Amino acid sequence: MAMYLPNMTTTALLHPQAGALPRGGIGAGLRASNSAFWFNAYGAFMSCNQGQEPADAVIPHLACKIEVAGFRWSDTKQKEVLHNKETFDIPACWSLNAQGKCELPWIDFTNTTGNFDGLSSIRLNAYYWNDAADDRIFVMDNLQLSWADNSCAAGRARQADKL
Repeated sequence: MAMYLPNMTTTALLHPQAGALPRGGIGAGLRASNSAFWFNAYGAFMSCNQGQEPADAVIPHLACKIEVAGFRWSDTKQKEVLHNKETFDIPACWSLNAQGKCELPWIDFTNTTGNFDGLSSIRLNAYYWNDAADDRIFVMDNLQLSWADNSCAAGRARQADKL
């Protein structure tokens, strides 16, 4: 279980080993150009943090939006470029089940118009209704990933990397 807490300050959170990962990003960081570190993303159990249920929402039970953006390294541009972006409407966690827990629905990244294969990074963003400019707290469990290149050579390259 992971909880994403957006940086609510105006300061940048930088780390020399992270590279240029965006807020809510998971990825190869400084290794983004190395195909041995590229991955495939399949899905995760996710939900927005508990928020106030909207009285005027058209579909109040689907008031949480999870945006998943997959990036691939571009040798031509020498940077990561957007490969695919999908938005999923799911229930926000504003009520608990009988065990006192919030149900996290499964979000299937493979059931989309594009794919999330061969990525150098992925960005996860949550927002309510149509306030996409505001990063929101979200919870995630069981993010399913695999290496895009599962060859012995790629495994040795990952093992030898000491960055």
